[in-house]
Amino acid sequence: MREQTQLPCSIDCPNCGAAVNPPHLAGSGQVRDSVGRVFACPRVAERARAAAEGRAHGEIEGEFPLPKRFAGARLGVVPAGFPELAKAHAQGAAWLAGRRGMNLICWGGVGTGKSHLLAALVHAARGAGQQALFVDTATLLAKIRATFDGGSEAVGIGGAAIMEGLQRTPLLMIDDLDKIKPSAWATEVIWQLVSARYNAALPTAVSLNSSLKDLARDSSWAAIADRLRDQATVVILAGATMRRSAA
Repeated sequence: MREQTQLPCSIDCPNCGAAVNPPHLAGSGQVRDSVGRVFACPRVAERARAAAEGRAHGEIEGEFPLPKRFAGARLGVVPAGFPELAKAHAQGAAWLAGRRGMNLICWGGVGTGKSHLLAALVHAARGAGQQALFVDTATLLAKIRATFDGGSEAVGIGGAAIMEGLQRTPLLMIDDLDKIKPSAWATEVIWQLVSARYNAALPTAVSLNSSLKDLARDSSWAAIADRLRDQATVVILAGATMRRSAA
């Protein structure tokens, strides 16, 4: 009987030097060693995975572009006469620099700069080379609702892709969380998003007009509020509105 050559348990990749086990495994980023064995280079495979994740993030970012009115939003750049907003920006910058899977809760009256702060955080994160998204809650729900099949409120293929993208985004800003018309379906979608990010220890920043304590008085929001508040940084904007009247 012809003697079979037994392959070693592992070899060093000729491309990157990393140990490969088993050496005959073929897959993404295939390379060939000096004796003709084909296997997946760990470094090339990792680059391929990173590239795929980058493409996926680009697609979800295309679904939720940052609103044009926030193109110039920057941390620390606030109008004179709004000390509460300046303080909030400082708190936001500290959170962005030192977050460890904790959330940021920004709440206060209308026009006090909550959305502006979240947008400034997105610009700061992207400027540091991090992936970050700004999502308006009403727009998110509308996009998912548009994927309904035959009037069913089950999330369709497009909606599932949107949810997966938002659940995996390294840094997510959810604007106007409490300004939607509450329904069992809407709160279920938000719960799935918040819970998935909580379990993955991915930081989420949200803006609200009311506090989480007030939000949790509605039983359908209680579990969502509980996930968001865990070890969260809370920023309160109680100042005057930034919006100016044309009169």
